[in-house]
Amino acid sequence: MLNPPQNKNSKAPSRGSKVSSSRDRGSKRAHNVAKKTDIPSIPSQQATDNDNSPLSITYSAKADNDQFVDKPSSSIRADKHTEQRLGKELPIIKPRPFIQKTKPAPFQRLPAEIRWKIYQYLFGTYRVDILRQKNKDKSKPAYRLYHRQLYPRNPKNQGTPPPLAASARLLPPPFSLVFTCKSIYCDTLLLLYSKTQFVFHSTRAVTRFLQTTSKDAQASIHHIELNHIMYHEPHLTEFRPFKLRSDIAWYLACEDLSLCLTSLRVLHINQTIWDWPIRLLIGELWSLPLLFFRGLEYADVKLCMSMFKEDKLKQVAKLLEERIMNAEAYQSREDERLAKELRGPVRANVLKLVF
Repeated sequence: MLNPPQNKNSKAPSRGSKVSSSRDRGSKRAHNVAKKTDIPSIPSQQATDNDNSPLSITYSAKADNDQFVDKPSSSIRADKHTEQRLGKELPIIKPRPFIQKTKPAPFQRLPAEIRWKIYQYLFGTYRVDILRQKNKDKSKPAYRLYHRQLYPRNPKNQGTPPPLAASARLLPPPFSLVFTCKSIYCDTLLLLYSKTQFVFHSTRAVTRFLQTTSKDAQASIHHIELNHIMYHEPHLTEFRPFKLRSDIAWYLACEDLSLCLTSLRVLHINQTIWDWPIRLLIGELWSLPLLFFRGLEYADVKLCMSMFKEDKLKQVAKLLEERIMNAEAYQSREDERLAKELRGPVRANVLKLVF
């Protein structure tokens, strides 16, 4: 066959033109594949830095050696079909931290010493009775703690208010102030516990109270009152475990209170004893739980036992108070008591005016 005539002016294609044409074809193919697969392009670093949106999106792409570039440690993966179709990982959503700049209230900008003095004026002395009752809501624990407000004791002499003062209306503790905000809550919670006098009537209430309150709150309590009635000796030996169980619970409750209430200062104990036969001496089983408390500033022990006279009960209670209280505090209290006895009853002189 005859070859077609060639133009003399036409030149044969060079090797470089062949390479450029092949590159153009490869770029067109890659462009078509990108259109079919809809792979998002990698945004520039300047665009991501200037973006003020709350979310930033970062993509991972493949290099020529089939390895991912800038592969993150954690990513949001799609299902298997999507990964097979795309051949890549999904975009990674990185939330930006939201910082809200708010100025504190004028009261919060005061020095801590001034705020502490204001809190001390606002919080008075409160006395509450801790009760353990059944919970009406069955989805919650079977028992919960309630409190009943009582008339407070005088912090100076630990006396109860007179009948006329008891008829006055009680001001509730300022719980609304405590729960105003987080900063005030942190400032006033421990102060509220230190200003409150807690009264317990059962060992289960003591155990539940220690389980629900924090260690910092327990360490700030200064005043507690314990009322306990011991089980009497059963007539039948089959009921003996109930007596032992009650005594062990009272023993453990006093031990836990002495360990948790590290700042305890005032202790009132009203105990009714039903053990028999006993000699009513310190060191017997009924007195061991009370000996856990040591080094207090004030202790008032009242014992009740039908088999002993009142003078004997007061004498043993006085010995217990000496063991529980600090030596200096006990001696100063005894000196004040002796001074009052020597002065005798105070008599007021009546002035008669004659016109």
